[in-house]
Amino acid sequence: MKIAELFLKGGPVGKLSGTREDEQVFNADPARSAWDRPLAVLVDVGTGGAAEVVTAALLDAGRGPIVGEHTFGRAGVQKVVP
Repeated sequence: MKIAELFLKGGPVGKLSGTREDEQVFNADPARSAWDRPLAVLVDVGTGGAAEVVTAALLDAGRGPIVGEHTFGRAGVQKVVP
């Protein structure tokens, strides 16, 4: 999430949901935003995990186009590490 915050001016980065917990939304802290210039995200089949989550957050925020191949596809399975 800290990487996504560098490129976002706030808003959602991701959410945690499960059968044993209430849904929890993680939002970017606008104070951490460091890069507001145009941006393109490059991805390929090796892009996986947290990089896919960051890519999706940037795409959802309209920060720029995603360029490349389909990614690995594991963004839906993440482990939260405090």
